[in-house]
Amino acid sequence: MSFQRYNRVAILVVAVWLTAVSVTPVLAQPVALDYLRYVRESLSGLREQMPHIIEVADSSASRLANSEALVHISAHRNFTRELRGRAGGLGISTPGGSDASMHPDALFILGYAPNTESKDKNVVLASTIRNGYTIIFAAPEHLTGLSWRGTNTFRVEDYFSAIIDNQTGKRPQFEAGGRQISTSSLMNLVNGWVYVGELTASLTRLGKMPVFYLSFALDQRNDYVRAGKYSRELSPGLPYGPMKAFHDDVIISKDAEASDELMVVPPLNPGHVGDEYLNLLDSYLADYSEDRLADLKKIVDRAVAVKRAGGAVFFTAIGHTFPTEVPVKERSRGVMHVIEQRWNTENYSGPRPHPDDLIIVFGMPTYPVARAKFATENGLNIIILSTEAPTDRGPESYETDRFLWLETPWPMEDGAIDIPGYDIKVLPVTGVMNVALYYAVRLELESRLGK
Repeated sequence: MSFQRYNRVAILVVAVWLTAVSVTPVLAQPVALDYLRYVRESLSGLREQMPHIIEVADSSASRLANSEALVHISAHRNFTRELRGRAGGLGISTPGGSDASMHPDALFILGYAPNTESKDKNVVLASTIRNGYTIIFAAPEHLTGLSWRGTNTFRVEDYFSAIIDNQTGKRPQFEAGGRQISTSSLMNLVNGWVYVGELTASLTRLGKMPVFYLSFALDQRNDYVRAGKYSRELSPGLPYGPMKAFHDDVIISKDAEASDELMVVPPLNPGHVGDEYLNLLDSYLADYSEDRLADLKKIVDRAVAVKRAGGAVFFTAIGHTFPTEVPVKERSRGVMHVIEQRWNTENYSGPRPHPDDLIIVFGMPTYPVARAKFATENGLNIIILSTEAPTDRGPESYETDRFLWLETPWPMEDGAIDIPGYDIKVLPVTGVMNVALYYAVRLELESRLGK
């Protein structure tokens, strides 16, 4: 071949290569990443109202210190399930009663989120409480249409002592594939725990430390010694019972010395606990947007493979936020069936995975050994997220054709915030993070399958 002809061929090859490079499409960013970024931006919006949360916490702390009465009103069921009787949460929970029978300083809290199983009637009934201090967690914009005495003139400021705004009425909802995903429920949960943190801080400034739950999954391993120690009385047949409101073995002091019998907790500064909680959530969301994004991809890859082979994908989370995070009518629709955490028990009668289906289990920090065993014995594919490593197999079996374990970064206690001098971490993260990761996985799976 002559040099001139070779040169023309070389130029042609280079031209074709340049053309190919110029038209190569840029890969779309994972929708899961877009969603996690949206949630992080939402946290920034919540942070801006910290002065208001501190003000509400201060107002309610003095009342709770006086009444030792905290009532959870079940309006938004998911909110109530997450905030009441929760590892890393407050031990105090008072049964409700008639308005006249309640202590005048009783504290009432409830949440509301549209397009969920929130009970409008219970919100309206809560608004009539006059013998106590009532806090609602919601977007004011979502409450204005609620009916009150046959009219639509319901004004939050007229009927509740305080509102903690989840900010979702002030920005567009997240949208993907023509569908909108509300974060109203999720942001209520975040606000709920920020408030509990600031309520606790305010109580320490009044000289009181509320009792918090240690995860029962951990306390059980020690015969519920801690739960029994801080119970007001023992329930029949159990080594624990309803929790005390406040510690009698904690001194609030900056300079006292702790002993075997007494813990010493300093008065906590306003805003510190709430900010720590928001910072920690943001760091976890950033982790799953970066280093652990590969974990979400592994989950979706296996789910896609099962779906394309004709199998079904099921999802459950151990804890307090599922299945109530997802409305009943939506749980058996779409790319994943959302089922109860007791799906592996004999008396469970709901939808259940069959051989060759996939069950995705977002755990509490402890490893769900019974569910893993059930999946293995029944020929199921299973993916488990937990902090504790599998106790039924060695590291060589953490990732097989049918089994995948992925480590989560949160503490074993579930409570994640240290209070100086206190014996356990407080304010749990798994409820919030399981909701965020569920939607990230679901959205990515929908995108991959073209749904």
